[in-house]
Amino acid sequence: MKDELAKALLDGLYGKHTHPDPVDAVRGLTYDTASQRVSEKVHSSLDLLYHLVFWQDLCLEAARGEKDVKWPEAAGEDWPQPGSQIEWDVLVKRFRKGLKEGERIVAEVDLVMPLPAWRNIPMLRAMIVLAQHNSYHLGQIVTNRIAQGTWPPPKPE
Repeated sequence: MKDELAKALLDGLYGKHTHPDPVDAVRGLTYDTASQRVSEKVHSSLDLLYHLVFWQDLCLEAARGEKDVKWPEAAGEDWPQPGSQIEWDVLVKRFRKGLKEGERIVAEVDLVMPLPAWRNIPMLRAMIVLAQHNSYHLGQIVTNRIAQGTWPPPKPE
């Protein structure tokens, strides 16, 4: 059963059967294209990836037992501030690194282990939350790219 749960979590992290691969969602974007807003009422892809990486990092820190997740206090820090300098390539690398770490955690850690840093929820639930949150915002990035005409992404090199 553990192997099936781990496989389902990995499928969720990488969107198998549900959405494009997360790496494909950002492949080919540059700072300029990612920071474009398709409407004043929606976040740019840059905003969305910043938000996604913020929570992904926080979830992984909690999974490592390094940081208590304080949900209300963290809200507000999770979107880029106007005028902030964000290096797109660095953000993409952090995103990919986080996916790989999530993959490692799912493969190596007891999924029923409670996480003291996250109100003692089981690791399984934390990884499901991570996959669902990523999935939601990756869908928004893909929608932005469709509206921009930058979807589908270029083939990997």
